[in-house]
Amino acid sequence: MSSQKENTRICCICESSPSKDSGITLHRFPKPGSKNALRCELWAKYCFPNKAWSSPKFEEELHKKHKMLCSKHFESICFNEKKLFRTAIPGVQCYKATTFSNLSDQPAMFEPVARIYPLREHHNANIITPTNHSGILPDTDRLSALIKEVLNCCFNAGLNICASVCDLNGVNKRALCLLGASVENPYIEVNNHKVVTLFDTPHLLKYFRNLFMKYDVKFRTNITSDNKQGIGITKWSHIRQFYELDNNNPSFVYAPCLTKEHLDPNTKQKMRVKLAAQVLSHSVAAGIYSKIAKGDMPTEAVATANVIKNMDELFDGVNAMYSEEASKSALKRKMNIIMHK
Repeated sequence: MSSQKENTRICCICESSPSKDSGITLHRFPKPGSKNALRCELWAKYCFPNKAWSSPKFEEELHKKHKMLCSKHFESICFNEKKLFRTAIPGVQCYKATTFSNLSDQPAMFEPVARIYPLREHHNANIITPTNHSGILPDTDRLSALIKEVLNCCFNAGLNICASVCDLNGVNKRALCLLGASVENPYIEVNNHKVVTLFDTPHLLKYFRNLFMKYDVKFRTNITSDNKQGIGITKWSHIRQFYELDNNNPSFVYAPCLTKEHLDPNTKQKMRVKLAAQVLSHSVAAGIYSKIAKGDMPTEAVATANVIKNMDELFDGVNAMYSEEASKSALKRKMNIIMHK
């Protein structure tokens, strides 16, 4: 759009224009389509709540007539500098007026959208987890809009949502990124509330195992020199070597659950959390330490045993519904000691 055309157009709500206020920008009503249906509906309801905002024909007419909204009607997180994110929804009030009953014509993927779990230690804090019962995944635009809608509904109902938990599905990750979450700032901000974004522990464990099978990892060893801890290379081949030695021992087996499925899982087996948890377990780490002590495995495998031990403690420490279930893990005890120092 040329600057001249933009200056002649006005906001369909407040009639502001860049010619009157150089500090604002105008943004055209989104183009309707199957992947943009929910966003168009929310824009139409915000702009014309007393008209047929849910009608696709009405939404198409708004787009063709170049109806515009100014930047005053969007939160600051909807912008990357002056560019409006393509998932942006105008104004907080549109969420307040929108309920899930209005989405009856949408696929069942939105019913229910999320489950809310209270934290036992903090009665005023909750965790929200997106759900998907139909097996149909929404696209990134719809999911990001739904996340904001659900969170606003929760805040308006008096619930304090402290975190969001989801799996590592690509749509989930892209939706969180569009809402502003990043490695440096792992949270999204909705209606002046910060919500920490988390990936669920079982998927993270499988994700680490899958990467560990492909790549070697640098990790600390038990060797120190000049008050500096040594760094070793952890390898999946060390686990494979341990399995062969342990499986051929007629008298005692350290990891009886370990099988070839754990070492070379197929596509379906990679989805099983059990196989990842059993290979990254205390028994495998203890077995590798023992084989090193007996001289059956090289000392460089210490780094691999350390990684497995730490992953086992990490999994036990965070894969629990309540804190008392995780308090038995060594990692949890270490964290409590550090916090009370």
